[in-house]
Amino acid sequence: MATNDGEEETVQKLIEKLLDEEEKTQQVIKQLQDEIKKMKREAEEIELIEETKHRDEIEKMKHEAQDVQQIQEAIYQYKMKKFDRKNDVLDRELEINKRLNEKLDRQLDIIKRTNKLKRQIEEAKWQQIHEVYQRKTQKLDIESDSSSTRRPRNVFTSHDLQSFDINVVLNDNNYFNDNILNYIEYYSNQFSSYPKLNEEEIQKDLIN
Repeated sequence: MATNDGEEETVQKLIEKLLDEEEKTQQVIKQLQDEIKKMKREAEEIELIEETKHRDEIEKMKHEAQDVQQIQEAIYQYKMKKFDRKNDVLDRELEINKRLNEKLDRQLDIIKRTNKLKRQIEEAKWQQIHEVYQRKTQKLDIESDSSSTRRPRNVFTSHDLQSFDINVVLNDNNYFNDNILNYIEYYSNQFSSYPKLNEEEIQKDLIN
């Protein structure tokens, strides 16, 4: 549980870091979007000014009765400059959109990674719940088996008796009740000093 809690804390910090990065990315995205809007607005304003200047120039040329060819040349030059200005705006917009798409891709990647980490936390929590449930179920099964007369008795060998620690058994209340503990303690104290004790005799005494 402690390890899982530590892992969850680490994952949670990663999520917070990703969310912080996503927020900063979103700010950059908004800045780029605002930059595109500003650029288009300025381009429209410039175009209105240039169009007004061009119209006034053409009217002046007509008023001065200049050659038609000169007027047509002025119109052609205006259209070419307008075309260049439009292309310049499109190039700048394309560059900004390229940066914008990179940020959007990054934001999408952050969202995917964040959701993945969140799923890991949820899965870890459910795994912990499942493990707790399994342990409790096993404990209940063991306690039920220990109180059943049909449960086979453990068989102790001479090797078991040599390394036998009654305190371990006494502390394990999931497997033995008080009467069985006293019984085992009695035989442990009696036979622990006989390493070559006949195992059949021990089994016979325990069974009877």
